[in-house]
Amino acid sequence: MRRSLGRDVASLAFALSCANACANVLGVTGSFDSVTVRFCKCDVLDSRWPKDYKAAEFYACEEYVGAALDAESPEAHAWIAAFEQGGCDDGANSLACAQLPPLCIAIGGGPCADDSSCCGYDPARPTASYCGYVLDEAGTTVVDRRCVADSDPDGCSKSGEPCMEDAHCCGSAGSLATCPEEAGFCFAQCDPENQILCPGCCAFVNFGGPGEEFPACVGGLPYDPMVGLEYCNQVCFASCPLGLGCGEVDRQLEFIDVNGDPRFANITVTECIALPD
Repeated sequence: MRRSLGRDVASLAFALSCANACANVLGVTGSFDSVTVRFCKCDVLDSRWPKDYKAAEFYACEEYVGAALDAESPEAHAWIAAFEQGGCDDGANSLACAQLPPLCIAIGGGPCADDSSCCGYDPARPTASYCGYVLDEAGTTVVDRRCVADSDPDGCSKSGEPCMEDAHCCGSAGSLATCPEEAGFCFAQCDPENQILCPGCCAFVNFGGPGEEFPACVGGLPYDPMVGLEYCNQVCFASCPLGLGCGEVDRQLEFIDVNGDPRFANITVTECIALPD
């Protein structure tokens, strides 16, 4: 069941942090021109709309919202109606209002820094609308971040699942996943701070030598039989439970390639391991 963003954890945290400051301000009783000031009273929204894909600087809420509503387009009037009638005068619903057009970022638009800033974002369908990466022609360097949507977010293949081409993999539209040549299964990279493809199962992997580590979704990969169904409980990105350290462990991928032949690949994965005495 789809949840309103105004009721998720982020929105509740937002509401608590702004409750005192916004309690008597977000009610819409003034003119069109005053709505921006009323909506932006809580400065948490000042870190929502980046000025470039590196997200080093953000537009102030009043600056961004004022520009979005300035044209008084049908979308702007619809947004104001939602603000007045849809519970947006309550701080707990402010993030939901920020996700409505014209404040949300349309598919293909950008720059973006957070999935929830994209129009149509739904945590239950994470690749239906999300903030993806745009690479250069060589496919090696990030040149932008834009809101994207996978062609089949409900039927795409997750990390380790069969595929015939990149487009079959969840996260491919945002350059987060590929279908490696001859492998026949999806391989997904992940953002440690925004693990939409594999929450709780993002780890550093290394197929080569020192300095070639990168974060990847490791739970669905075809490891040797020693790795069980609860493997994600073993992986780490930076920290581990008390008494354990985040270290590299050698693993072997075993799979059947697209030609039907058995293949093997050595890989190291960061896992929580016992610290030496």
